[in-house]
Amino acid sequence: MSSEEQKKAQLLAFIENLPERDLRKLAASVELDRMEHKLGLPHNAIMAILRPSLALIRAPRVLTAQRAFFLPAEDMLVNGRPSPKPLGQVDRSTLQPLWVWLTKELKPNGFQALCKEYTKAQLESDDQAIASLSLSLWEAGAEAFSTALDDIADDEKALNALADKLGGPDRLEDAREITSTLRIAAPLEALKSQFPPKPMMDLNARQVEDVKKTFHHIYDNQPEDSITLMLALIGRLLRPFPIVKVIGAISRSGDDSMVQRTEMDLIGDIILSDLETDAEAVEGAIDNRDMADMEVVLRARYFSQGFSQITTGIGITREGRWGKRLFAMRGRVADALQARILRHAEKNVMAALPMRKGGVPNLSAAPDEQAFERAEDCARAVGELHQIGERLGLQSAARSCVASLRKNLESYNDAILKLLPKTPEDKQDIAESFLCISVRLVELLTSSVEAETLRRRGMNALAAAQNE
Repeated sequence: MSSEEQKKAQLLAFIENLPERDLRKLAASVELDRMEHKLGLPHNAIMAILRPSLALIRAPRVLTAQRAFFLPAEDMLVNGRPSPKPLGQVDRSTLQPLWVWLTKELKPNGFQALCKEYTKAQLESDDQAIASLSLSLWEAGAEAFSTALDDIADDEKALNALADKLGGPDRLEDAREITSTLRIAAPLEALKSQFPPKPMMDLNARQVEDVKKTFHHIYDNQPEDSITLMLALIGRLLRPFPIVKVIGAISRSGDDSMVQRTEMDLIGDIILSDLETDAEAVEGAIDNRDMADMEVVLRARYFSQGFSQITTGIGITREGRWGKRLFAMRGRVADALQARILRHAEKNVMAALPMRKGGVPNLSAAPDEQAFERAEDCARAVGELHQIGERLGLQSAARSCVASLRKNLESYNDAILKLLPKTPEDKQDIAESFLCISVRLVELLTSSVEAETLRRRGMNALAAAQNE
């Protein structure tokens, strides 16, 4: 073992034997020094050694006062969003100038002392003090930002000057949203502490109830900030659609009739815009001939999952604004899939199984590999559309397409099974190859049981031909 390896082993042994509190203090010292570089430490290397032990004791994150201050808005943070900025998405570039504005110009009374106390609490791994000081930081920031923004609300010149200072009009909107998260930081962070980390895939019944209670608490005390809770939650979700469960729980009628007349309609626009993007992805793939049919269908399935989450999470009225948008985009997706896949499925699938006149399988040449790949891709795509057809409004068309293909494949299968006992020896390999293709296509469109039955019948027919 080299000298360097020995030192590393000794360090690992030292770390592994540290008491939990001392281990957390060491990690806090390294992380907090990362921002100031006072000690000249190799921060990344040290943290790479510490992380396994920290994970073992489930140590909480070590935050600077600045990072802790913006924690309520963390799920809304994004990088380089387009202008105008999407509602509920805060560009990370806003944070530093906003912090400078707060600490260098607004200077809330006692704020610097709070930051120092917070850092000290982190170094001492004092969780109780960290929690208490976090609340104090958020309250001080919320008051300072709210007062400053209210004071210049009607002063266009001052607003423009602040926008320039923060990085533009969109960054000013970011500042307003961050201020709103700070005003509801206590209930928001309490709620987040009960949830898994970002990204969340879904919301279960208990989580929906927790969000509902938190929403009503905020609405009763700060109604103008209740929408921010929903925006923060959307930022925590992988996709925004599960939020409709909360909307349905909040709505007395359980459908979209009430929420469309409230601020919640803004949330609906975010949800529907996201689904619109999924619909456009399907439409955009239709004319891309380099993309396999199944890839197109996978995009459609992604769309259908979102559509289903929305329509099962809340009652959608077709005549309502949400309903009109939802069913219009589903209709476009369905039309696109019919044009690209279902309309040409019979031609593309059966092209892999050439026939002579009179309905006799053509065994003059080995199967065309490219034709088989196209047929397999198309059959798989049709089979998938048959499964998700109801969600896409394609149930009848997909069922009809599958029925037609099954009829054609059954005719081919009957013909080749009839032909196999009479197939010359030099053509039996070709016949077996076409039989395997037919079995595979049947499997993709129907079931493995039916395909296996066909395969056995074919093998028996081939065996009979070979024994003659």
